[in-house]
Amino acid sequence: MRKIFIIGTLHLGLTPNEELEKYIARINPDQIFVEITREDIDDKKLKDYPPEMVFVHGWAIKNGLKLNGFDSNVDMIKEEINEEDKERLFKEQEEIIKEYNWKDLNKLKNQEIIDLTDEKFVDINKLNKRQSEMLDNINKSMIGEGNILIITGCGHLEFFRKNLKSALFPLDN
Repeated sequence: MRKIFIIGTLHLGLTPNEELEKYIARINPDQIFVEITREDIDDKKLKDYPPEMVFVHGWAIKNGLKLNGFDSNVDMIKEEINEEDKERLFKEQEEIIKEYNWKDLNKLKNQEIIDLTDEKFVDINKLNKRQSEMLDNINKSMIGEGNILIITGCGHLEFFRKNLKSALFPLDN
């Protein structure tokens, strides 16, 4: 029997590794998917990824689990957004989420707080393409039996709720 579990994280070092590790251990996965591209896993190019994704990557290897990357190379940020705009928008986002922790943002009732469809920042067509590619990457590599754990940014949880209907969200309680 196959069970799919999805846990959302907050990037920028806002997801404590020791807390995340406890949830991973409870799920006891046979396969883990991390939001890193398959190519970057193969080439060991992990330095530009969120720290919790790098941590989970290492944890899976250390524990001898089947590990897959599912991220897409599609950049969903609008082309006209420069580095200064990105920095300002990230600070705005940090201000919005500062009252919540990573576990709070896994709850369905809080999904609108970290909505990725901010029209000032995100090209919706590129976001849709990226998430579709992410889902395709998961579906291509998913084992048939066992516990499958997908670790993704909290901003993608709504997409996965709609597109992996049988998935369980262990922090949505």
